[in-house]
Amino acid sequence: MLLKSYLKSIIRDFVRRPLVMTIQLFALIMVITSFLAMLLWSCHQLSFDKFVEKKDRIYRLEFSGSDYEGFAGQTTMTSVYLKNSIPEIENFVRFRKMGKDEIWQLSYETESASKTISGQTMLVDSSFFNVFSYPLIMGDMETALDSPNSIVLSDKVAKSLFGNENPIGKTLYDSQPLTVTGIYKHRNNFHIKFDWFRSLLSQKRQFAEEYNIPLNNWRFHTHPTYLLLKEGTKAEHLEEKINRLMHQLDHVNDHITFYLRPLEDIYFNGATRDEAYYAVHGNKKLVIAIFLLGISLLIVGSLNFIKLFTARASDKTREFVVRKVIGSKRMEHLLQFLTETFALYFLALIASITIIELILPHFNHLTKSDLDLSLLQSWLFWLLAIACILLISIATALIQTYYFDHLRLDQLLRNIPPDTPREFVFRRLFIVMQFIVASFLVFATLTVHRQLHYMDHKEPGFQYKNRFVMGFNGKNLHGYLKPLKETITSHPDIISVSHCFGVPGEMLPYGYSLDFNGSPLNFRRILIDTSYFRTLGIQLVDGRNFDLADSLDVVTDAYQKYARRIIINETAARELSLGEKTIGSIGYIQGKDIEIEIIGIVKDFHFNSFKDKIPPIYFLNSDGSECLSLIIHSDHEEITGLEKNINECINQVLGEDASEFQLGEGGLRPVEDKFKQPIEDQRRLRTLLLLLTLIATFIACHGLYALSAYNQLRRRREVAVRKAYGALVPNIMVLMTKEYLIYIGIALLISQSVSYWVMNKWLMNYAYHVNMNFSLFLTASVITTYIAFITVFYQTFKTALARPSYDLKYE
Repeated sequence: MLLKSYLKSIIRDFVRRPLVMTIQLFALIMVITSFLAMLLWSCHQLSFDKFVEKKDRIYRLEFSGSDYEGFAGQTTMTSVYLKNSIPEIENFVRFRKMGKDEIWQLSYETESASKTISGQTMLVDSSFFNVFSYPLIMGDMETALDSPNSIVLSDKVAKSLFGNENPIGKTLYDSQPLTVTGIYKHRNNFHIKFDWFRSLLSQKRQFAEEYNIPLNNWRFHTHPTYLLLKEGTKAEHLEEKINRLMHQLDHVNDHITFYLRPLEDIYFNGATRDEAYYAVHGNKKLVIAIFLLGISLLIVGSLNFIKLFTARASDKTREFVVRKVIGSKRMEHLLQFLTETFALYFLALIASITIIELILPHFNHLTKSDLDLSLLQSWLFWLLAIACILLISIATALIQTYYFDHLRLDQLLRNIPPDTPREFVFRRLFIVMQFIVASFLVFATLTVHRQLHYMDHKEPGFQYKNRFVMGFNGKNLHGYLKPLKETITSHPDIISVSHCFGVPGEMLPYGYSLDFNGSPLNFRRILIDTSYFRTLGIQLVDGRNFDLADSLDVVTDAYQKYARRIIINETAARELSLGEKTIGSIGYIQGKDIEIEIIGIVKDFHFNSFKDKIPPIYFLNSDGSECLSLIIHSDHEEITGLEKNINECINQVLGEDASEFQLGEGGLRPVEDKFKQPIEDQRRLRTLLLLLTLIATFIACHGLYALSAYNQLRRRREVAVRKAYGALVPNIMVLMTKEYLIYIGIALLISQSVSYWVMNKWLMNYAYHVNMNFSLFLTASVITTYIAFITVFYQTFKTALARPSYDLKYE
């Protein structure tokens, strides 16, 4: 009966005070939705690589040295050599992603239809399934990757291509026919991202044809390698053995140090300079901060709930007095408040879960995550969610019970809410703190917006409009490169074509230290042809371009990439400090007995984004054997039509071999998209900050609304007396709002100081950024003050218009 009575009380509250109760419920839904989203993301981040059964014995082999800043890529022979030499190594797995930024297409063709899907291809050893916990749903893990033409798909890809058909033995096509030999369960919490596997044996033919070397060789440091250690093996002792063995080899420099990184440490702490293209990483401090922010939102929202409850406490006076007079005990009061609180929180929780399901795709886009609803079935997620909400609900009910039980009967009957000095300070301090956070987020959002506008409109130093990148797809086009470029350029829609190893927006290739005046300078190196600068619109400010007729202008050693002559950028010219003698200066590659000559200087351009300073760069004229991309300048803005034109050129030049090089859907990628990817990340950050700002501002306004409602109730008689003595409505409005503006002013003073320090630190991450000025502070202050004023205006205006006789009739 009591429970039924309490539920009726909740319904009466909604009927009598629909606005207040709707605000209460909406605020709880917003708070709990934000909390669940942040908790969902945090749990997902913390789950990375935790599913691997042998995770405590798996280590990634890395190396560093005086010229290296940490590399994960190893040669294909390194792991074989170590496995054969060190008995403590039980097994190993080598990875190689096909391309760096390329998205590959798989096609499944039947007599009636054709399906195509895009994704990332990873080459791996067949030992992958034994080392990592990736059991096959279908297929034999011992033989699935025995053939270079075999492919193992994720269950998601298999479902998209084959539906309910059995995919084993079916033929797919990328640049060649592939046989499906296995299906594995897709995981979105592994630090290595892929959509399907191919055997590492696929590179055997490539190495033989392009470089005349076997698959297991000491040449290319391009294969991240993972070692599975035997039980009881200590990693630090194994590191000593590895370094001792590797330094016995003639081609390994003594200053290079090899070390083992635990699998469990890679996602949060294992980002190296060369492996960002094959792996993803998280920020543990950010995860902790987001989790604490979610809990803070839940606590603040609950405190606002309590404040608004106490503000409308007088509305429940009659009900509470009646219950107290007829003998209700403290436990019954507690049960009533627990019932009301749980009912509201339960309604908010159900609504929040529904909202999470609806907004999850957009949330994934904003956070660059791959969350799915299966996380809602995680015991860790529900344990944390229920524990937090349960504790908050109980605490809320206890505070409400304590508040009512300590009200005197005369206060209850006269509708006078108490306000002790401690409560007075706490209420106002809490509002100040909430508006500090809200004002900070407003300032941060404005700063990010200005920086984004700056990056969006700053000239990068080269032209990216109507420039497209065509990858070589891992094949050697060297024999066809010259006639293919000539044929593509002759097409009426094509202005120019350039082959290169270094496309703006991709990872800037590493180079060597060059010495021209006794002080070696570290350079980045880009391999280009004579049309590279013209294709990208990069200006030559001094000297000349490369000349194909001059043999000294062309790379003479394809592997070491040495040339007699180079072109440098303006930053390199400044840092070399050669003055008017820059053009024609003779230097050498540090540690190599090879002279080089500077023949030209090009204008500085931003290769990646505006976050990094433009480094010293030198350009080599390559014959194309080591280049990975074609950059095409076209008048044709429609990629589909351009791909069709290029495929026609490929058919014309390559004839029977054309099928191996045909461009599929997505084979061309705009340079603009690649270069502006960091700007897209900033757009996502701005949107995310804007959402957080709206949430924090709403919560702060919710608290301010509760405080203003409480103050209007507490000061009704004061206002009535003032009006009886002739005070006008404007006078009352100024009197009532002045107090809140003082609190907001204090919050702004504190938040602006903190905002300047934090956002200045953030801007320092960008080599090229906007400066914070007075207008930024003024805009943030005006926005925050205006929102606060609108929040209290309704309550204040309603109190100022009230008739004095109503509040003074019992005095």
